[in-house]
Amino acid sequence: GGKEWSFLPIEGISDSDSIMDISAVDSNHVYISGTFGIMHTSDHGLTWKKISETGGSPAQTITTLGSLNFWTYLADGSLKFTHDAFASVNTASVPVINDMTVTSISLLGDAENGALSFISEDRTVPGGILFTDDGGATWEEATIPFKVAVNELSFAGTRH
Repeated sequence: GGKEWSFLPIEGISDSDSIMDISAVDSNHVYISGTFGIMHTSDHGLTWKKISETGGSPAQTITTLGSLNFWTYLADGSLKFTHDAFASVNTASVPVINDMTVTSISLLGDAENGALSFISEDRTVPGGILFTDDGGATWEEATIPFKVAVNELSFAGTRH
């Protein structure tokens, strides 16, 4: 419950690498993203495997929906998703907003409804939120009365 913490060395990640995000499917299966790409453990962190299906590009964020559905935003600007635990990887079409960087992705358990937060590289637009209700096939910018940089967003549950 967070009272005790242990250091887990991860083979394949160097001291110069940065972990950007973490997402746990359950207590055994955990995914981390960062400058090294994506790594996965299925044994409480004792061993780790690199997910090569994303091309090895640095991964800014990762989110899991059970053991099959994953979303990740890569440093090359692509939003990737899989519905078969990385056996195949697809690229989502996202409207380009001033050279945006996705800071967080969260989808509800139905894998259809969700949102992502973004910031712009040039900071002329601080950031905002895009939402989807069709599993990421289309994205719309949320209408909010101000622009703000959002670093993290999270949904819980299976429906709206």
